[in-house]
Amino acid sequence: MSVVVGVDGSQESWAALSWAGDAARQRSTGLTVVIAEHDLAPHEDGADTSPESVAVRASELEPTAAVRVVAGTAEEVLTAAAEDADLVVIGSRGLSRIRALISDSVAEDLLGRLDTPLVLVRQPAAADTGRVVVGVDEKTGTQVLTFAFAEAQRRGADLRVVSTWERQILNTIGANAFANDDISASVEAELEAMLIPFQEQYPSVTVTTLVEFGDPAASLAQESLTADLVVVGAHGQSGLLRILTGSTTQDVIHLVTTPVAVISVSDRA
Repeated sequence: MSVVVGVDGSQESWAALSWAGDAARQRSTGLTVVIAEHDLAPHEDGADTSPESVAVRASELEPTAAVRVVAGTAEEVLTAAAEDADLVVIGSRGLSRIRALISDSVAEDLLGRLDTPLVLVRQPAAADTGRVVVGVDEKTGTQVLTFAFAEAQRRGADLRVVSTWERQILNTIGANAFANDDISASVEAELEAMLIPFQEQYPSVTVTTLVEFGDPAASLAQESLTADLVVVGAHGQSGLLRILTGSTTQDVIHLVTTPVAVISVSDRA
């Protein structure tokens, strides 16, 4: 197993390569750089983004990585590479010629196909904060919290667990059904119960929680300002495709400049 990163010569993809290299070293595993011949970025600042030049630069930046130029589109080659990967990393604009990854069909196809955790990197990493943030709700699968706790333990980081309940409450009991404090207490109790088995499995991870009324994406965006990574799940039978149609995960990807890990969660999880 290895960390796989898609590189196309864009600035975002080089940021993704740097992040992926660090992730591979943290995991003591190999790094595979995949360059899709049919999805290279336009020339930026006069840089040569031919497959050969992109491969040479990737090898210079990560000398121990396996660098592969593969015929096909980004979603095709990354989907194939993900079968033997622990993690797939891409630039948040790094796999398309459209300005925003999230609005491009390449992203939709890739996200819809992958079961492997996918990390979106928008910009070069800032100084480490020693903090991982995960967003949870009543549908959060074990995959999301397992990934978040394991990542925090691997990094020696604290874990911030954020549950913002505006949408659940409005959809089920109405905005004025209970006082905010009563709802918060109920959600906090459910969250504490949800976290117990993970805290037992990862006793070295320091956990803090935030339960509040508000917009989930806005809460995660605020918490991301002092985080190295934000972890979110994507629910439903169509899995990650739902992030393209107005979900919290989509909003998080738009708002957050910190790397975002998207974990696919099926309805059966």
